[in-house]
Amino acid sequence: MRTVRVVVADQSEARFFDSTDQGVTLRDVGRLVDSEGRKKEHDLVTDGPGSAVSGGHGHYALQHRSSRKEHDVELFARQVVARLVAGSSAGEFDDITIMAAPRFLGALRKAMPPAIRSKVKHEIHHDLVHQSEEVIRAHLPERGPEQ
Repeated sequence: MRTVRVVVADQSEARFFDSTDQGVTLRDVGRLVDSEGRKKEHDLVTDGPGSAVSGGHGHYALQHRSSRKEHDVELFARQVVARLVAGSSAGEFDDITIMAAPRFLGALRKAMPPAIRSKVKHEIHHDLVHQSEEVIRAHLPERGPEQ
């Protein structure tokens, strides 16, 4: 019987469940919380906007700098993926289903090594991290007989 690790995440919280019965039951196997991810950008950065740089001929352009919030989202995505890598190495699951808002899903994809990416069988583009297990189960894809 295959074990599916279900990851339900947003930019500041991730819940991990395991299922061996096509999502009929979910067993809670952990949670990660990033308190920095809950803060607004203006709470994280105290200095002003990016500095102006002369582009020649009297034209100015603002230097592009990644925001602190974006950086924190990337760091949290790496923490979520590190948890998946550790679980995979320990043989805790066979496949992965991820439920996350599209923007955070992109951060997770970017942080995933190929070995973990190959285990992702389903991606659900919804932010369900604060929903009940019943709602999460309702969003899981229906699968045919175990292979």
